[in-house]
Order: sequence, then structure tokens, then C-alpha cells
Amino acid sequence: MAKYVIEIPDERVGDFVGSTHLLMPYTMAEHKGHHDTGLSLTPYTEPDRKAIEDEVWEFATICTKMNGADSVDVFGGFSLDSFTNYSYQEAKAKYEEWRKRKDEIRVGCEVQHKKMPGLKIYVTDMDDNSFGGFALCSVEDVCDYGDRFSECNVHQYKPTGRVLPNIVELLKKMKEE
Repeated sequence: MAKYVIEIPDERVGDFVGSTHLLMPYTMAEHKGHHDTGLSLTPYTEPDRKAIEDEVWEFATICTKMNGADSVDVFGGFSLDSFTNYSYQEAKAKYEEWRKRKDEIRVGCEVQHKKMPGLKIYVTDMDDNSFGGFALCSVEDVCDYGDRFSECNVHQYKPTGRVLPNIVELLKKMKEE
């Protein structure tokens, strides 16, 4: 399907634009009318170039400030060229997928309570809306190192970014035995 941009002077829009179709004005025996061509019209809105440029620049800034491990996780390398090997859309999609994985609570993650940042828990088991784990700190009147937590609401916690993959393997081995 081909697309065209047709510039119609403001004073003539009513002659050529129906509610959703292109019209062809005609005059026949001093009678003026419009023939509906059946061709769909979609109003064109000029993109906000500044907003687009700002978004791209913000993303480029994020990419150039990533640490090496994160850059390797997302783009497969640690250099300015790593993310430029992709189109903007590809790089942005890879980054957003990585960000989603990083922000996801899963077994093996260290999480901290959103309202009590000192409360950190190592997640050992999960279901849809809750998890269990062990305290990784002491919080006065709340918990001590190693205290067991269960049925913690996932919405009250956020990942710290620290993941202990060896513990995940240990838990798998323990379940097998």
C-alpha cells in the first residue's frame, strides 16, 4: 500500500475531506457536489521533533553511563559501539527487556522493603503475589540476621540489584534430595 501526503489549503478542506474519506469536488450544470472516493483519510500530525530528539538523547546518555556488567548484559559488550550496533528501536527494546528483568523479584534476589530500606531479604521461594526468604540484616524490633520471612507481599519490596545465583543452585539441589 502506498501512502501520500496531500497539502490542502485550509479554505478548501471542506471540498476534499469528508469525515473519514477523500472527496472529489465537481461542478456539473452549475450544480456543485462531492464524490466520495472511498479512500480513507488519516489526519497528519507533525511529530514533535524536540520530544523525539530529547528521548533519543536521554536514552543515549543512559547507555553511555551504564557500568560494564550491565552493558554486557544488555548489549553484549562494554564500549560505546556496543549499543550502536543496533537501531534505536532494537537497542531501546533490549534495554527495556533488561530493565524489566532487573526490576523483577525472583528466587535468588536480594530485596528491600520500600518503606524500611534497612530491611533486606534474600528470596528463597515465590508464588504470584508473595515470597519467602531470610533476613540479610538486623532491623530493631523487626528481625535479626537469618530470620525467616514468609508470605511477603511483592508490592512492598523492590530488588536491590544483587542476585546470588549460587544460592539458587543450592536450593535446587536441596529440593532434588
